[in-house]
Amino acid sequence: MSKINVCVSKPATREFAKLPKDAQKAFRTYVEETLKKGEYSSLDTEKFKSVHTSVVEVKVKGRPAGRMFYTTLVDGHIEVLAFATKSRNGQDPKIKATVEQRFKDFKSAHGIH
Repeated sequence: MSKINVCVSKPATREFAKLPKDAQKAFRTYVEETLKKGEYSSLDTEKFKSVHTSVVEVKVKGRPAGRMFYTTLVDGHIEVLAFATKSRNGQDPKIKATVEQRFKDFKSAHGIH
Protein backbone atom coordinates (compact mmCIF):
# COMPACT_ATOMS: atom_id res chain seq x y z
CA MET A 1 0.00 0.00 0.00
CA SER A 2 1.40 3.40 -0.96
CA LYS A 3 1.77 6.20 1.55
CA ILE A 4 -1.13 8.63 1.67
CA ASN A 5 -0.47 12.24 2.51
CA VAL A 6 -3.24 13.88 4.59
CA CYS A 7 -3.28 17.67 4.91
CA VAL A 8 -5.70 19.88 6.81
CA SER A 9 -6.25 23.45 5.63
CA LYS A 10 -5.69 26.24 8.17
CA PRO A 11 -9.39 27.23 8.27
CA ALA A 12 -10.34 23.56 8.79
CA THR A 13 -7.85 23.32 11.68
CA ARG A 14 -9.60 26.25 13.40
CA GLU A 15 -13.01 24.66 12.77
CA PHE A 16 -11.80 21.34 14.19
CA ALA A 17 -10.91 23.04 17.49
CA LYS A 18 -14.53 24.24 17.82
CA LEU A 19 -16.08 20.78 17.41
CA PRO A 20 -17.38 18.81 20.39
CA LYS A 21 -14.66 16.55 21.84
CA ASP A 22 -16.45 13.34 20.82
CA ALA A 23 -16.63 14.52 17.20
CA GLN A 24 -12.93 15.47 17.29
CA LYS A 25 -12.03 12.00 18.53
CA ALA A 26 -14.20 10.29 15.88
CA PHE A 27 -12.69 12.33 13.04
CA ARG A 28 -9.12 11.87 14.33
CA THR A 29 -9.70 8.10 14.45
CA TYR A 30 -11.24 8.16 10.97
CA VAL A 31 -8.21 9.93 9.50
CA GLU A 32 -5.65 7.75 11.29
CA GLU A 33 -7.29 4.37 10.79
CA THR A 34 -9.46 4.68 7.70
CA LEU A 35 -7.66 7.14 5.46
CA LYS A 36 -4.05 6.37 6.35
CA LYS A 37 -4.31 2.63 7.03
CA GLY A 38 -7.29 1.65 4.87
CA GLU A 39 -9.22 0.08 7.75
CA TYR A 40 -13.01 -0.10 8.09
CA SER A 41 -14.92 2.80 9.66
CA SER A 42 -18.40 2.76 11.13
CA LEU A 43 -18.90 6.46 10.31
CA ASP A 44 -21.37 7.34 7.56
CA THR A 45 -19.68 8.65 4.43
CA GLU A 46 -20.99 9.77 1.09
CA LYS A 47 -19.80 11.64 -1.96
CA PHE A 48 -20.61 15.35 -1.76
CA LYS A 49 -21.54 15.37 -5.45
CA SER A 50 -23.10 18.83 -5.36
CA VAL A 51 -19.50 20.13 -5.13
CA HIS A 52 -17.50 17.38 -6.93
CA THR A 53 -17.40 13.59 -7.09
CA SER A 54 -13.98 13.57 -5.37
CA VAL A 55 -15.34 15.39 -2.30
CA VAL A 56 -16.43 13.14 0.57
CA GLU A 57 -18.61 14.04 3.55
CA VAL A 58 -18.01 12.11 6.78
CA LYS A 59 -20.78 12.25 9.39
CA VAL A 60 -20.66 11.90 13.15
CA LYS A 61 -24.08 11.60 14.77
CA GLY A 62 -24.86 13.69 17.81
CA ARG A 63 -26.32 16.98 18.91
CA PRO A 64 -24.97 18.86 17.10
CA ALA A 65 -23.86 16.45 14.41
CA GLY A 66 -20.29 16.77 13.13
CA ARG A 67 -19.24 16.87 9.50
CA MET A 68 -15.84 16.58 7.83
CA PHE A 69 -15.28 17.23 4.14
CA TYR A 70 -12.21 16.10 2.22
CA THR A 71 -11.12 15.58 -1.36
CA THR A 72 -9.14 12.81 -3.02
CA LEU A 73 -8.71 14.67 -6.32
CA VAL A 74 -4.90 14.32 -6.30
CA ASP A 75 -3.59 10.72 -6.21
CA GLY A 76 -1.94 9.85 -2.89
CA HIS A 77 -3.13 13.09 -1.31
CA ILE A 78 -6.14 13.77 0.88
CA GLU A 79 -6.99 17.39 1.61
CA VAL A 80 -9.37 18.04 4.50
CA LEU A 81 -11.37 21.04 3.33
CA ALA A 82 -13.70 21.76 6.25
CA PHE A 83 -15.25 20.68 9.52
CA ALA A 84 -18.71 21.79 10.58
CA THR A 85 -21.52 21.13 13.01
CA LYS A 86 -25.04 20.65 11.80
CA SER A 87 -28.22 20.74 13.85
CA ARG A 88 -30.96 20.40 11.23
CA ASN A 89 -31.97 18.05 8.44
CA GLY A 90 -31.21 18.75 4.82
CA GLN A 91 -28.27 20.43 3.18
CA ASP A 92 -26.85 23.54 4.83
CA PRO A 93 -26.19 26.20 2.14
CA LYS A 94 -23.47 27.89 4.21
CA ILE A 95 -21.53 24.64 4.63
CA LYS A 96 -21.91 23.86 0.92
CA ALA A 97 -20.65 27.33 -0.06
CA THR A 98 -17.64 26.97 2.26
CA VAL A 99 -16.71 23.55 0.88
CA GLU A 100 -17.16 24.76 -2.72
CA GLN A 101 -14.86 27.74 -2.17
CA ARG A 102 -12.17 25.70 -0.41
CA PHE A 103 -12.32 23.04 -3.13
CA LYS A 104 -11.94 25.75 -5.77
CA ASP A 105 -8.96 27.21 -3.85
CA PHE A 106 -7.40 23.73 -3.54
CA LYS A 107 -7.70 23.11 -7.28
CA SER A 108 -6.22 26.52 -8.06
CA ALA A 109 -3.27 25.93 -5.69
CA HIS A 110 -2.52 22.61 -7.43
CA GLY A 111 -2.94 23.91 -10.98
CA ILE A 112 -6.08 21.87 -11.64
CA HIS A 113 -8.77 23.39 -13.84
